[in-house]
Formats: sequence, C-alpha cells, structure tokens
Amino acid sequence: TTLELDRRQRQMCIRDRAKRLEARVASSQARIESADAASAASRDRLRHLGDEEEVLKAELVELRATERQLGQEILDAEARVIEIEEQQRVAERSFQHARGDLDAARQRRLELDRELTGRRSRLDLLKQLLARGEGLREGTQTVLGGLDDPGLIQPGLHGVLGNRLRVRPGFEQAVEGVLGSNLEAILVRDASLADTILDRLAATPQGEVSLIAPEWVQAPSDRQMMTVPEGAECWAADCVDADDGVASVIERLLANVLVVSDRSTAQAVWSQDPSWSCVTLAGEVLRQEGIFRGGRPGGDENASLLTRQNEVAELEAEVSGLSASFAEAERAEGEQEEHTAALQANSEQAKDRAQRERMELSTLEGQRTLANREVQSFESKLANVTRERLEIQSREESANEARSALESDLQEARGRSETLEGEMD
Repeated sequence: TTLELDRRQRQMCIRDRAKRLEARVASSQARIESADAASAASRDRLRHLGDEEEVLKAELVELRATERQLGQEILDAEARVIEIEEQQRVAERSFQHARGDLDAARQRRLELDRELTGRRSRLDLLKQLLARGEGLREGTQTVLGGLDDPGLIQPGLHGVLGNRLRVRPGFEQAVEGVLGSNLEAILVRDASLADTILDRLAATPQGEVSLIAPEWVQAPSDRQMMTVPEGAECWAADCVDADDGVASVIERLLANVLVVSDRSTAQAVWSQDPSWSCVTLAGEVLRQEGIFRGGRPGGDENASLLTRQNEVAELEAEVSGLSASFAEAERAEGEQEEHTAALQANSEQAKDRAQRERMELSTLEGQRTLANREVQSFESKLANVTRERLEIQSREESANEARSALESDLQEARGRSETLEGEMD
C-alpha cells in the first residue's frame, strides 16, 4: 500500500506537470498564431508602403524635372525682360529726343509765324498808306479820294508817279529831292478826266494837284550812258527804273541831274558845268539857275514816298522768303509730329511688352514656388513612408526572432510532454 500510495502521488505530480506543459504549449501556439497574424498584417502594410514609395519616387522625379524646367524658363524669361527693358529704354530715349526736336520745330514755326505776321502787318500798313496817299499834299489826297464824285473820278485814277518808280537803295532822298512834288503827280485815264479834275479844284479851294494824262506823255528817247563827272556818285536817271508809261517823264525830270555826296561836292561839280543840276544824298538840290534848295519838310521822317515803296519791295521779298520758310517749318513740324507719334507708339509698345514679360516672369516664379513646395511635400511624404517601412521591417525582424524562440519553446514543451506521458504509462 505504501508503494501504491507513492505511485499515485508520482502520477499526480506527473499529471500536474503535464497540465502545465499543455498550458505552456497552448500559450506558445496562441502566441505563434498571433505573431503570424501580425506578421501577415505587417507584410501587407510593407507591400502597400513599397507601392506607395515607388509612386512617390516617380512623382518626385517628375516634380523635380518640372522644377528644373521652370528654373530654365525663368532664366530665359529674365534674359528676355532685360533685353526688352533695354529696348524700352532706347525707345523712350528716342521718343524724348524726338519730342525735344518737335518742341524746337514748333518754336521755330511760332517764331517764323510771329516774324511773318509782323512783316505782313507792316507791309499791309505801308500799302494802305500808299493807297490812301498818306503824307501827300492836300490836293493830291483830295483827288485820290474822288473829290465830290468818287464814282466818276476814282475809276480813272492810276496812282501817283512815285508808285511807278523803283529807286536804288540809298538814293531815295536824292531822287525825292530832285522830283519834289512831281512824285505826287496823279496818272489819269485821259486828258478829259484831267480837265474835269482841274476844273473842280479850280472851283473850290481844295489844294493843288499835278496830273499826267497819256496824251501828254512823249515816247522815251534812246538815252546813252554818259560818263559820270569826277566827284559825282552817278547820274540821277541811272539810279531810277520807271514803268514804260512814265519813263519819258522821269527821263526829262532827271535830265542833267547828278547825285553827289554833300553840298560842298555839289558846288564843286556844278562849277565844272552850270548846265548840270546836283542833288546830295540828303536831297539838297543845286539847280542850273544857281538856286540851292534844302532842309526837311515837317512831319514823319519815314513818310517818304520812295522810302516807303522801297520798304514795301523789301518787305514783299522778306514776306515771300518768310512764307517759304514758314511753309517749310510747317512741313518739318508735321513730319516731326508723325515721327514723334511713331516713336511714342513704339515706346508704348515696348513698355507693354516689358510689362507682359515681367508678368510672365512673375507667373513662372509663382509656379516654381508651388513646384518647390510640392517637391518638399512629396519628399516629406516619401521620408515618412520610408521611415514607416523601415520601422515595420525592424518590428518584423524582431517578431520573427520572437516567433523562432516561441517555436523552440513549443518544441521543447511538446518533447517534455511526450516524456511525461511515457512516464505515466
């Protein structure tokens, strides 16, 4: 019985040990199954992460290529901006220079316009004075005004003798001194009209007048050039050009008249031949009769008929020249306006091109900034995926080692369990 009791106690001890081994085996199997499940999940996650990592790498390659392309496009755009901005500066400088030239052309035209206006005004005034007979004697002005019947008188008047003369500049006073009141002789249509005028003036005290009718004018003779005596300037007739209708009148009025510099010279020349008359450049006359007439009439010193006529001729030449210069200045200003407008348009176009290029450059820089951000974002995502993959791989390696240990422990527990079963038998 003692042996029986020992045997039973040993069997009970073996059964306890067997139960603990069974529990150990069951626990190891459960842990192995759990590790297998976790490993399967990790492998699935690793496959997903691997796929995601490849996609991110591919997209990152494209993004970096896009970023590089944008960088090159920005360099090209910057070069274009520099080139176009230089073109803009050149165009703007050309426009400013042209505008300066246009201002100068306008100023030139305005100056010519003022000068031409002044000359025309003076010319018109002198012509009006000549037409009205301003500065002439009372009788002459009365007749030119038409007396008491302008409708009858004025159509038959053809101006005064002085208006038909052209005197060499500088000799006006000399010629006026010789001709005197004859310069105011009025050219009429015919002798009948002259008689009418003289009858009316005789009937009423309206001044005296000198008249020239065609019937009273003789044909001009063939005048030969005569040698100018020593001390004289010229023959008075040689410094006067007269219209054909009055040439013979002027020829006779100026016959044997010499122009000299001053009174002493006049006396010296006249003493050589008293048949000559001498007139100084100042208009003082020494007649054949030995009468010396001089002095200056009262009134405006610029009222000289011949001086006015010469001034009219000079002004007409000046007005003609100024008119041509003004027309040329207007043409030049018009051309400069067109040239300036074209340069301004070119400058504006260059400015617009530069603005568009700057906007395009700004757009490209914005796109590159976005591309850079996307690259950084994808690099961050790729880094996270890579880090997670490496962590899972590390955990998987640890889990594999733990599983191997569990399998070894399970094999050991099973071996001992079989040993105990043999002992129980």
